Amino acid sequence: MKINPLDIITKANKNFEYDFYLISGNEITLMEKIKEIIINNFKNTGKYIVERKTNLKDIDQDSSLFFENKIYLFDSVNNIDKNSILNIDNQNSIYVFVSENSPKNKSLKNLFTKEKNCCLLDCYELSKTDKSRLLKFFLNEVSKKISEDVFWFIVDKADNRFIFFNQLLDKIQIIEDITLNVVKKIILQDTQNIDKIFFDIFDKNENIIINYNKKIEDVTSLNKFFFSIKNYCDLIIKTKNLSEFENQIPRYLFREKDVFIKIFKKIDNNKKNNILDLLYKTEKSIRKLESFKQIIGLRFLLNLKRIIVS
Repeated sequence: MKINPLDIITKANKNFEYDFYLISGNEITLMEKIKEIIINNFKNTGKYIVERKTNLKDIDQDSSLFFENKIYLFDSVNNIDKNSILNIDNQNSIYVFVSENSPKNKSLKNLFTKEKNCCLLDCYELSKTDKSRLLKFFLNEVSKKISEDVFWFIVDKADNRFIFFNQLLDKIQIIEDITLNVVKKIILQDTQNIDKIFFDIFDKNENIIINYNKKIEDVTSLNKFFFSIKNYCDLIIKTKNLSEFENQIPRYLFREKDVFIKIFKKIDNNKKNNILDLLYKTEKSIRKLESFKQIIGLRFLLNLKRIIVS
C-alpha cells in the first residue's frame, strides 16, 4: 500500500495497521518526521520498544514471545529483498525501513506498494498544494486565523523542505498579529541562501568565518545550514561516479554546479568515511550542547573544508 506522507502528518490516515513500513524519497527532513510519527504511534501504546538493526538475519524471531514487542528500525535496505520480507515470521513486531531513493530500492518499493501488510511512504519536497494543506491543518490545530493574502504568500514563498516550513509555522504560532509585512520579514530572514555557504568551501578561512557569522544567527538558521550541507554531503557520498553525480545535482543549484562537481572530484572513499564521521559527531553535538550550537556549526564547516581540500 502506498500512502501520502501528509496523510500521516495531518492525521487523515490514523490507521497504523501495517507490519512493514518503507520510508523513502529524497526529502530527508520529511522522512525523519514520518519515521518519528510512526515509531511514536507504536511506542505510545506502551507495548513496543525500538531496536536498530542492519540486517533482517540479525533478528531473533523468538524474542517477542518472552519480551515486549519490537519496532525494528533499519537505516538502509542493504541485504533486504522481497524474499527476506515475505519470509519473516512476524510475531506482532513492526519493521521500519528508511532509505532514500536509489536503483537498489526500486524493486522493494514495488513490493511495498503491492503487499497488503506493507506501507510505502515516498517523501519529496513540498509542493504548493502540500504547503497549503499543511498550513490549513496547522491553523485549525492552533485556532489561528490569517488573511487570504498572508496565507497565499506563505504558500508561495516558504521553504519547500518540511523542517523549515514547520519552523516557520512554529514562529507564526507565537505571533499575535500575523500581518503580511511580519510574515515577509520572517521568510526573508529564513531564505538568505544559508546553504550556499557550502559552495564557498575553497575560499579563505577568514572569509568563510565572516560569511558564516553573517548568516548563522540563531538555532533555526543553524539547523537549516546543517541539514542543507548534510544533504549535499549525502549526495556526494552515495553517488558512485561523476556522470551519475552530474545527473543528480538539483536544478536550483545551476549556479553552483561547477563548484559542486569540483568538490565531488576531490573526495575519495577515505574522505567519504571522514565526512560521515564528522556529520555523525556534529549532529550528536548539536542535539546535546544547546548553548554552543553556533560554535559547533562553524567548527563543523572548517573541519569539512579541511577534509575536502586536503
